[in-house]
Amino acid sequence: IVSSDDMPSTENGTFTENGRFFVAGGPFIYEVKSAGGEAYRQEVLISGNISGQPCIFTGLTSTDNTLYAACTVVIPTDENALGLKPISASLYRIDLDSEEVDSALLPYSNENIIPNGMAVMANGDILFSNFVADIIPGEASIMRVSIIDNANFEIESSDWLSAEEGGKAPNGLQIEGNTLYFASGNTLSKIIIDEDGEAESIEKLYSTIFTNIFDDLAILEDSIAVAEISNPGVSPVDVQKITFIDKQTGKVVRSIPMPDKTTKPSSVSLAKGGLFPDEALIITDYFNGGLYMLTGYEN
Repeated sequence: IVSSDDMPSTENGTFTENGRFFVAGGPFIYEVKSAGGEAYRQEVLISGNISGQPCIFTGLTSTDNTLYAACTVVIPTDENALGLKPISASLYRIDLDSEEVDSALLPYSNENIIPNGMAVMANGDILFSNFVADIIPGEASIMRVSIIDNANFEIESSDWLSAEEGGKAPNGLQIEGNTLYFASGNTLSKIIIDEDGEAESIEKLYSTIFTNIFDDLAILEDSIAVAEISNPGVSPVDVQKITFIDKQTGKVVRSIPMPDKTTKPSSVSLAKGGLFPDEALIITDYFNGGLYMLTGYEN
């Protein structure tokens, strides 16, 4: 519905409470708007930089009408599936009502961090997955960011889930009530969040074959829709599909291949607010860019 020429490297998307839709793609955050009828267009909301260096938006979430986005300065590498080595990262806060934009460097003890999946907790703290976390003592697969000075946007971070518990290549995060759904490598897990906002228990809901990986996800009424692709450099077969997993049983309800066999879904968002058809899934593609829409998947 939006071409890769207009929006390259689309990593993830988010709907605000009033139904506006935003996409993180490369150094930009875009807003997607109606162009009349069934057509859509994009507008650049902001471009990212850290101390004058361009950064790429690797994570995006929202609460009410505020966006939170992680922007990372990177150099090329062959050490991970993204092909990126982080140098520094910032958290952006974008108030869509006042149009104020704030940013703060993410504090962390080493450079081995690329914020990816993001979700806002009930108390306003932000969780983000670290896609390049290693399964070694001291590494965290999910980190927690607290805003300690709202007016000046000062933040502090802490480890929330260890890499030993969370697994390799942590990715999509979404919260429903006190349950966090979390994609890591080829596994979808659900984590119960206690009254203090800590991880009380973790349950592996479903694992796909080891040559595939899960990316970001959307919470539906009875299932989780998760982007599933073949692991670059590992799988001999090219896989690109949306997999629907029952919230309770962990069984696959259905699996829908992407119509275009070159499209590799990187995130899934459930439409709301009237911009797109009801119940449509809006899909991004980090590797190829563009924006896609899936309807009729309930049948």
